[in-house]
Amino acid sequence: MVSYLEGVQFVKKRIISYILAVALVLSLIPMGAVTANAASNFKASDDMIRVLKEFEGFSRHPYWDYSQWTVGYGTRVPDGKLAEYKANGIPMDEAEALLKQFLDSMGAAVNSFADKFGLKLTQAQFDALLSLSFNCGTSWLYKPSTLRTAVVEGWKGDDFIFAFAQWSNSGSETIPGLIRRRLAEANMYLNGVYNKSAPAGYSYVQ
Repeated sequence: MVSYLEGVQFVKKRIISYILAVALVLSLIPMGAVTANAASNFKASDDMIRVLKEFEGFSRHPYWDYSQWTVGYGTRVPDGKLAEYKANGIPMDEAEALLKQFLDSMGAAVNSFADKFGLKLTQAQFDALLSLSFNCGTSWLYKPSTLRTAVVEGWKGDDFIFAFAQWSNSGSETIPGLIRRRLAEANMYLNGVYNKSAPAGYSYVQ
């Protein structure tokens, strides 16, 4: 007959054996495999926001921009705020908050896109894709295009810059300001450069 003390010792040995077995299994799993499925959680960096503000400029009062009323740093006027902003303009702190709100929303879409295709973006790459999405919308994330292929397949150099520069049109018209913006975003993506300059050796000539 097994005594109480012997029973306790037996249970302890079983627990210790189980813990050691789990530790052994975990030690055989590469560290990358443990974190590979972690969801991307990037947010716009301060440097990216600074460059975006330089491109957008600031408008205290709303203006019609293609298909929407826009205010502040290029953000859509929230529902119910148009009359107020037309009369009084948008306070600077509200414009800042509105910009970050839009960036957070679009950033979530870019993060989901990266996770869907298993992309390991750097902060600069995320910022560049977010900047483009802020300016052009997020449709490119969901529909096949040269740009999406370039990002997913990791294109570099001329091919990647060409894919980015294709998003420089308003309707059927190519906009020089948008080309310069795409070149700056490509520079951010490829080289981690946060300013309004194009990659070395590239420029837009009218």
